[in-house]
Amino acid sequence: MRARLARRGRVRAGATAAGALGIVLLSGCGPSSGSATKADQSLPPVVSAAPTLLPDGGVPWVDEPAGLREFDIPPPPPVERGDAQPCTADDLTAALPGWTQQGDGGEGGARRPTPGLYGWIQVQLVGNDPCTLQGAVSATLRIAGEEADVQYSKNVNDEALRRLTVVDATSPAELRVDWSPSYCGPVGPQQLLIELPDDGGLLTADVHKPATPVCSAQQPEGDRGIRTYLSTGAFNRARMPTQLDSPLRVLQATLEQVPKSVRPGQVMDYVVRLTNPTGEDVPLSPCPGYYTSRFVLGTGDRTGFNVGQVYRLNCRPVTVVPAQGSVGFHMRAEVPTDPPGGPSFSVAWRLVAPTLGSQPDLQVGFGVPLDY
Repeated sequence: MRARLARRGRVRAGATAAGALGIVLLSGCGPSSGSATKADQSLPPVVSAAPTLLPDGGVPWVDEPAGLREFDIPPPPPVERGDAQPCTADDLTAALPGWTQQGDGGEGGARRPTPGLYGWIQVQLVGNDPCTLQGAVSATLRIAGEEADVQYSKNVNDEALRRLTVVDATSPAELRVDWSPSYCGPVGPQQLLIELPDDGGLLTADVHKPATPVCSAQQPEGDRGIRTYLSTGAFNRARMPTQLDSPLRVLQATLEQVPKSVRPGQVMDYVVRLTNPTGEDVPLSPCPGYYTSRFVLGTGDRTGFNVGQVYRLNCRPVTVVPAQGSVGFHMRAEVPTDPPGGPSFSVAWRLVAPTLGSQPDLQVGFGVPLDY
């Protein structure tokens, strides 16, 4: 087995403004709901306006940019190692639920390599005594009971090599495996034999939903496996599903006071109204934020303008969105001084908060003509 394991290698300018705005609203830009470095659990630490309402009853805008990850879910506390010893194959069970096709990662019409497959091997503790996993991992693929005709590589950096993963009854581990095309060999039931670090032995992981990367029509008959690689990294703490339970999810966002046109360099004001259709107040503590992007289509040889930023919402004058009521939050967006020539200036806005997720009712956007 060790002899086998040693064989290892290595927005287009012509689009419409409405279409571009749809891309902005649905894109993955801005904060996500994964792990984070910080989450604001209080009012903004610095404010640029007094905690008072405007004469029209609205909340004034404050220029309070936030970190890209400030409104993500805080990471769980690390599991204590205690006197846990390195894991052995007898300590664990493992399985790969199925393979997922990688995205091609580019714009239409570009020449790119054919996407391969990836999967997450799920590893759980058998008994009650925690154990540790640290270091690079080797794996061998078996298909229909025979070792697959593939090459092997490791995809691991120094940080991953140093990472210590503690496996206990409530904290499983996972290992990512990538499989590149082109594979033209046999198909059938699949298993991954994982060589654990620290001489922990071989751990078997059955693949519940087998699949193979595509086979290239140009692949020589005698060279069927030479271009396909199975790559492994290092173990990590398993990602746990996020419960999207933010009380803000019941709110609805609408636009008001959007100007009919704007000029280059103008500072444009508008209002986002958050409405609470339920019979209970919705608290604004911890204070949420919002992600906003500004967009102008490119024309000719000029690149389009697209800038996004996360801001803290001004929660100082208000603590709740009242039951069956609403609060109007004044917003501000600066039009670029030298737009690239597109016919309109577009803005997309969405509320962000830990455990909120992407709520369609809390995303708004608009485009207004540019008056050159």
